[in-house]
Amino acid sequence: MILTPERGSDCLSNNKWALLWSESTPATKEEKGQARKQTSTSATETSQHRRKTQNTSTNTVNKTATIHQKSSAQTEKKIRKEISVQTESGFVTVKESEVQRLSDYLQEALWREETVKKKLAVLTEISTNLVNSSDVLWTSRCSEDLLRSKIKVLEAQLQVCLQKFPKDGVKKLMLQMEKQRGTYEEKALVALQKATQEKADALCQAETLQEALVTAQAEALRWQSLYKELMLSSGQLRENHHLSNDQLQQLHTEVQLSRAREAELRGEVTSLRQEKQELQYNICLLEEDNQALRDEIQNLRDGGDEGQSFFVPERLESGDVEPKPTVRRDSQVEEELRLTQEKLQLKEKECEELQTELHAMEQECQSSQARLSQCRDELRQLSHRRRRPMLCSSWWRICLFFLLLLAVAGVAMLWSWHPPFREQVEVLCADIETRIEDYLMEMASPQNSGCFRPI
Repeated sequence: MILTPERGSDCLSNNKWALLWSESTPATKEEKGQARKQTSTSATETSQHRRKTQNTSTNTVNKTATIHQKSSAQTEKKIRKEISVQTESGFVTVKESEVQRLSDYLQEALWREETVKKKLAVLTEISTNLVNSSDVLWTSRCSEDLLRSKIKVLEAQLQVCLQKFPKDGVKKLMLQMEKQRGTYEEKALVALQKATQEKADALCQAETLQEALVTAQAEALRWQSLYKELMLSSGQLRENHHLSNDQLQQLHTEVQLSRAREAELRGEVTSLRQEKQELQYNICLLEEDNQALRDEIQNLRDGGDEGQSFFVPERLESGDVEPKPTVRRDSQVEEELRLTQEKLQLKEKECEELQTELHAMEQECQSSQARLSQCRDELRQLSHRRRRPMLCSSWWRICLFFLLLLAVAGVAMLWSWHPPFREQVEVLCADIETRIEDYLMEMASPQNSGCFRPI
């Protein structure tokens, strides 16, 4: 095995600790002996001995320090010698068995060092305990001396008192003292009884107050839950109110549109009726003209048979010329009649459609009016139901009624002395009423017409 200078230095340091252990072991034994002697003598000596133990402990600490310094100096000298003995190349051949032996020595040295440290810690604890015990003994002896001196003074005072007072006076004083003690004991018993009674009363009051507090907390929680429910219901009623308002506005707009449409349809109907009358008048005129033309044609045909023969070609020519415009005129009149009849039929169909639309709009208006009237009736019924007083049948209802009376009194006080509370209550009542109306209007809307049921 080859050792470098670093490994050589580690081995030298381990040798140093082994030498320190070998040198410090007798010192520690001497210290242990001194400590044992000190512990055996400190239990019987006074504060002077405690000072001596302190001096000896300081001396032992100084000795251990000097021993450590000497051992460190010797190890440094050995390290220097070993360094000076090294070869020029810086390598030294060492056996593996020696290295193993050195490692064992080092482990043993470390173990001994740990044990020494533990023993030193134990010794320091023992020394501190001894110092504390000596202080306690010194203080206890001082207090004992003081008590003995006080006892002697009291004995002297008792002897003086016995010499001053005769035996009869002492007996009288003892009797008076006993009477006073009896009276004091009676007063103390009465005071104790009063105190116990007051304590019991206070405990009962505390229990009742605790129960009242629990009930008040439960009522507060219940009212809080009711307040939350009312807030939720008010929110829902507000939303329903807005929806019903929107639906009412839509219905109003639809009614207005239907009325405008109805007026327009009525105007169109009147105009169509006027046109129909004009067309009928024109038809009558055309029929009269047609009849007159037919009469003229018939007269001409009748007159043609009675004419002379020499007027035949001329009449034939005139007959050939004259019937043509009459035939054309008849065809034009027939076409005009046919067109007017078609127009009349179309107008009649339009009038019928408009009449059906008017009838449907009137039915819708009637249904909406019926729903509005039903909603108003229900609102009136609800207002009448609110005004009716509720009868309390059981005892808890009576208690609740009293609580409500107290709450009403508080609200009345707040109403009279706190105007903002009055405004808040008015706003809350108005909001609740509007929400109820909105809900009813929503129930009466055409969307919920199929599932509507009165409240």
